[in-house]
Amino acid sequence: MRNIIACFLLVYCPVVSAEIPFGLKAGMSLNEIKKFDSKPIEMGNGNFIIKNVPKPYVGFNDYIVKVSPTIGLCKVVGWGKPVKTSVYGDSLSSEFESVKGGLTAKYGAPNGDYNFLRAKSIWNQPNEWMMGLYKEERTLAATWEPEEPNGVKNIILKAKAKSTNEGYITVAYEFFNTESCYKEQKVKDISGL
Repeated sequence: MRNIIACFLLVYCPVVSAEIPFGLKAGMSLNEIKKFDSKPIEMGNGNFIIKNVPKPYVGFNDYIVKVSPTIGLCKVVGWGKPVKTSVYGDSLSSEFESVKGGLTAKYGAPNGDYNFLRAKSIWNQPNEWMMGLYKEERTLAATWEPEEPNGVKNIILKAKAKSTNEGYITVAYEFFNTESCYKEQKVKDISGL
């Protein structure tokens, strides 16, 4: 009887398929990544800029992947297109909220939601919002810890400023193997001591 029930469940229950950020999965080798972006730009320490991913997001121009030769892909960051905005940061804040809404719909409410100015910052007027962000004295970010079946362990959404009238959004996905990637890099970095 148990075999009949198990067979019934396999046939009639929908299979849960975890979506993978940008179509990338934890552990992919650099050669696998080169199948859809043949010329990744090496940045050092296992980081590469790629332009093409299997499932691009319309708001992003570039993607930075961290790939270990032994562990494979352990982190991916989507790098947003430039957003023209006022000194008040209205357009950048709107773009941030839009991306945050999409991530919330997919992963649930963020574990951390940050919108603050450092204590004693001189950029504390509403018309200095972008200057505060540019000087890294203002933070607009959200974080998730979804523990997804696809290996996503942490998600970090941030707004960043290139100037007082232009900014961009980044979304970083850290996989279950990210910590191992960083430990491996640290061992390599101190090996010459």
